[in-house]
Amino acid sequence: MPFLGNKPTNNFTSFEKQDITGSGTASYTLAHAVNNEKDIDVYINHVHQEPTTAYSASGTTLTLTESISSSDDCFIIFRSRAIQSATPPDGSVGTAKIADDAVTSAKLDTNIAVAGDLTVDTSTLKVDSSANQVSVGHTSPTAILDVRRGDADGKIAEFHTSTGFGIELGSSQTLAYIQAGSSQSLKFETNGSNERMRINADGRVDYRTNATTNAYGVSITATSSQSDIGISGEGSSTQHRIKFFNSNGQVGAINTSGSATSYNTSSDYRLKENVVTDWDATSRLKQLKPARFNFKTDKDTKVDGFLAHEVSSVVPEAITGEKDAKDKDGKPEYQSIDQSKLVPLLVKTIQELEARITKLEGK
Repeated sequence: MPFLGNKPTNNFTSFEKQDITGSGTASYTLAHAVNNEKDIDVYINHVHQEPTTAYSASGTTLTLTESISSSDDCFIIFRSRAIQSATPPDGSVGTAKIADDAVTSAKLDTNIAVAGDLTVDTSTLKVDSSANQVSVGHTSPTAILDVRRGDADGKIAEFHTSTGFGIELGSSQTLAYIQAGSSQSLKFETNGSNERMRINADGRVDYRTNATTNAYGVSITATSSQSDIGISGEGSSTQHRIKFFNSNGQVGAINTSGSATSYNTSSDYRLKENVVTDWDATSRLKQLKPARFNFKTDKDTKVDGFLAHEVSSVVPEAITGEKDAKDKDGKPEYQSIDQSKLVPLLVKTIQELEARITKLEGK
């Protein structure tokens, strides 16, 4: 039939209903919290009650002006809880109608259910409901989460920072890699902001135990079938493999040539003073007590060497640690020896012996 105004909707809104069983009192509990009595309609014996005059409501408490008994027919209609809403025409809901100021969290306090697949902007996001898989950047997921980008560089995912890439996974030639931004370092931190490792933009890798004081430390554990540390370089010419530094500068290095390895400590004359060559080596050498023994953990292997504490009084620079020392837990802190430090004493003794032999042969 003809009508004036907007075209009527084919579906109509109904509201949630709550039946009230009278108990001879005027106070009852609502199934849902309300702001005030205007959020509900109250019917007693099929008569619509006047808000405020006949009842008041706040939260989940309904207070009637007069008590009702179990013989009274009473029910509540919640105006704000529609259980069937009208269907709007296609294309009639624009962004202005679902803007942040129009749709609040209170209006979205239930889960949103989507039957079947979900596609956002063709290939931006695809949820495959039959396979329970999600794809980003394409429409054919092959894993629970399948992220791709279809351009030539083949990157799977990028997480950006203000200075460049934070992380980048996948390429046409590499299974996975991490990339820092241009001229930026890639840092690894633990315990909040304590830097433990850094890969610098120039390719250097720093392991840090204390990023504030730039103290470096590395702890590496390998299986019995692996090398703890493997160091290699290009070419076969003599070159540094490891350099050792402290606050005074470089104090040592490990070098390799085409066929051998050298373990070097500082010895440049420009680093030394008070140089004396006239000293008695033979008397000191006689105080050393070379011994033959085996280590307790390797009973079947006999070796030649020294007891560290017996050497410490003769060549103290050859010994690290103190005799019978223990850590804070009472565990032994064992002494060690650098036997190369005995070489000057041996050489000087040989020179003194050679001098004496030459003197005796001249008589």
